[in-house]
Amino acid sequence: LVNNTPRQLSIILATLMNHVILDLASTNEERQTAAGHALGELVQKMGDHVLSQIIPILLDRLDSTASHVRQGVCLGLSEIMATGRRNDLSAYMVDIIPAVRDSLC
Repeated sequence: LVNNTPRQLSIILATLMNHVILDLASTNEERQTAAGHALGELVQKMGDHVLSQIIPILLDRLDSTASHVRQGVCLGLSEIMATGRRNDLSAYMVDIIPAVRDSLC
């Protein structure tokens, strides 16, 4: 049992996000789906608390030289946009929109 879930999550979030991004970038559709659902559920349950940490990680990984990692990041951003609350996401749109636009070009 975890006494302080947000604090514990902050400790493991960078490692967790590395695994999620790699699974989103996988060629295995089941891994992609599971990682997308995990990320979406995390965003739904923890909201802005995790977005403030997840968004910078994802945006940083968009600069990866590996195309599959960039694809995984885009899938992650898509999942966040689909599951996040508008109020929580609004603060990050200034960073997300240009990043997605640059990824598409």
